[in-house]
Amino acid sequence: MPVVKLDKNAGAPVSKAPPPEIVISGDGSSTLWNAVDVGGGELLCGTWVGQPGELTVRPRAHHEVFVVATGLIELQDVDGAVVRFGPGESGYVPKGWAGVWRNIEETQKTYVLIKSVNNETAD
Repeated sequence: MPVVKLDKNAGAPVSKAPPPEIVISGDGSSTLWNAVDVGGGELLCGTWVGQPGELTVRPRAHHEVFVVATGLIELQDVDGAVVRFGPGESGYVPKGWAGVWRNIEETQKTYVLIKSVNNETAD
C-alpha cells in the first residue's frame, strides 16, 4: 500500500444522514472521505465534515483518534461530563463510548477508526 495523504481528495465522498431517532437537534449529516481501509473496516482513516447538530451516540463499535481542522465539537458522556474540541485539538473516543455528540458549527476533522486492539483495556 502506498503512502496516502488524508484529505478530501483521497477517496470518494460518502454523504450520510443520521437515523432520525438519534437526532436531538439540527441537521447532524456528514460527508466522509475514507482514504484508507485496512482489513475490511478494521482500520479506517480519512477526512470527515459534519453539519451542526446534536446526536445521541449509542455505544461505539470502534476506537477513534481525531484532529479537528475547523469547527467545534462537544462530546457529553452518559454521566454528563463534557469535552470540547476546536481547531488544532485532538481527541480519543474509546470503543463502547456513548453519549451526545454536538457539532456546534460545521466541523472538519481527520480521523482514524480502529475496531479492535490487543488487550482492550486502556492505561
